[in-house]
Amino acid sequence: MKLALHYTQSGDKKMKRCAIALAALFACALCAPLSGGVVATVTGPDDTQCAMILQDNNLYTGHDNWGGRSFANAYDSNDPVYVSSAHVLLRFDLPSLSLSDPDDIVAATLTLHASSSTGSTLQLYRLLESWEEGTGSGASSVYASETGGTGGTGFGPQDGACDWYDRYHGSTAWSVPGAVGGGSSLADPSAVYTVTAEHTILMDVTQDLRYWYANGTNSLNYGWVITSQDTDGEWPAGIRFHSDDYIYPSYQPALAIDYVPEPSAFVVWSLVGALGISVAWWRRRAA
Repeated sequence: MKLALHYTQSGDKKMKRCAIALAALFACALCAPLSGGVVATVTGPDDTQCAMILQDNNLYTGHDNWGGRSFANAYDSNDPVYVSSAHVLLRFDLPSLSLSDPDDIVAATLTLHASSSTGSTLQLYRLLESWEEGTGSGASSVYASETGGTGGTGFGPQDGACDWYDRYHGSTAWSVPGAVGGGSSLADPSAVYTVTAEHTILMDVTQDLRYWYANGTNSLNYGWVITSQDTDGEWPAGIRFHSDDYIYPSYQPALAIDYVPEPSAFVVWSLVGALGISVAWWRRRAA
């Protein structure tokens, strides 16, 4: 009788300890989504496409390709005589993430490093049309040092690459020249940022990332078009930042995605086991 009682108490203690340990695991799994999860960062020329598109009634034709420069300019001229505007196209190849739901993306941040700026406001629009970066340096007047280590193979139009009028030169035009509005991009910006000096620019793009991951990750991911709106009424107004071809990787555009990963099969079955043992222990106690 004493031996049987000792065995029951010993088994009861072991079950209790196991239940407590697994309950702790259960609590940790429940609390994990509250504190964020994993951060995936995309950067570098292998996973980034960046190109400036430019219209100019004086120097350039509007069909020059600027996809191979280590810098990108965004500006708009208010001068009624000297019309010149530059927009920047930017896209990242999104990685495959283990998501239960697109809303598991807690935050997504676009980082740009300004090398020069004037009083202006950056506007980021989600693109609705695809495009090709190209490797051109824009025009012969551009210094060779500005083309970076991987671009600058030529100037002027480049077949199959983007410019102010074409998303694939020689075959497919933008719905709207400059790629803002119409069928080229959304009418409202995804993010707005006022630039006052040379510094690091951070833009919240969480909603765009959730949309892309809800629609096949890269299937509808055409990136963004970046424009600059004058804030002080003086020319020039805009910003110049380092592109994906810049020689120093830490200054290249980067996209950080903070998300809560889908629980693994091990965690799921551990939680099921914790629940089962806890129920069995409480039933045994009640009996």
